[in-house]
Amino acid sequence: KTAYEISTRDWSSDVCSSDLDPIPLTQYLVSTLTSDTDNLDHLNKDILYINGDINNRALTGIVAPNFCCIKLLLNTSPTNNIVLKNQSTNSSAGNRFITITGNDYTLSPLSSVRVLYDTNSSRWRLL
Repeated sequence: KTAYEISTRDWSSDVCSSDLDPIPLTQYLVSTLTSDTDNLDHLNKDILYINGDINNRALTGIVAPNFCCIKLLLNTSPTNNIVLKNQSTNSSAGNRFITITGNDYTLSPLSSVRVLYDTNSSRWRLL
């Protein structure tokens, strides 16, 4: 069923997530990072595959959307880290990451992290 069909049916019955069609996610293979990167463009994709070539790389921010959204960042390197820099001034203010600890976050080889763009604080928050 579509979300419209669910929204127009009698809400006195239970509705669960299995009643909705899956939402397709879009993927983006980011060009290999050959240096630390500021203001990474996500091209409105949901899943970003990131590789830091032969060195650890820093990512200081992702271009901000105009709405709240969640992205999945995947480090495809088998050997090198991607470091998400907390509040780095190298990226535009609205494109920066903010962590709970106030420290940088290391995305280990072959691991992933979800980030939420929070329009209230104009920051990417790690989930």
